[in-house]
Amino acid sequence: MRRLVSSSEKSRSSSFLDGIKKLRTSRHKSAFIRGTLRAVFRWHHFFKEAQAKFDKIDEKTSYINSRLNETEELFLASTICQGLKSWAQMEEALVFLTSVLLNTDRTKAGIVMYSIAGFPTKLNIIDDLFAISSGYNNASRKWNKIKKQIYSVLDDRNRLAHHSIHTSTPEGDSRSIITLSPPRSDARQKALKYSPLTYSEIVCFISKVASISQSLADLVEEMLDAMSNKSP
Repeated sequence: MRRLVSSSEKSRSSSFLDGIKKLRTSRHKSAFIRGTLRAVFRWHHFFKEAQAKFDKIDEKTSYINSRLNETEELFLASTICQGLKSWAQMEEALVFLTSVLLNTDRTKAGIVMYSIAGFPTKLNIIDDLFAISSGYNNASRKWNKIKKQIYSVLDDRNRLAHHSIHTSTPEGDSRSIITLSPPRSDARQKALKYSPLTYSEIVCFISKVASISQSLADLVEEMLDAMSNKSP
């Protein structure tokens, strides 16, 4: 015969089963938490490594940009020097022209021209020498055209001599822009109207001055030929 199960035994059995279920549930929760934590730790480690790599990339990018800026600044400075060199060569051509007009050697003409402080005064002296010299009518007309070309680049020459290199970084851009601009302390209206001189504009200046120098050389040669033709 089956033994009848008492209500107290049923209660104990039910409590035991509930305990097993709770234990299993607790183990599942514990396993889930441990798995979640491991995943979090793995992702945290991954993000730390990724952040470290990004930081290194930022450092390298900053270093490269700084070196590029230094290189561009040196390149612009070299171009400015070339521009001033081309102007000096053009001034020497003016001395040659003056020596022909004074009918003297270049050294004596150089002493006169390089002793004059104001550049426009040098050009005025050449104007006056043409005015009192005979046989140079055609050369005088050519000189007037050359003089206009010289005046058209005179401001740029002064900027090369007196302005300074500035570096600016536009908002949201990692690369800097390097230009030649008036000193920050120069608050004259004329200076404030200037746009920064770029590398390409300086190269254009060099090209114009070189063309002027060639025109002066051609003019001097023409005048020397005219002098030799007048000689008996």
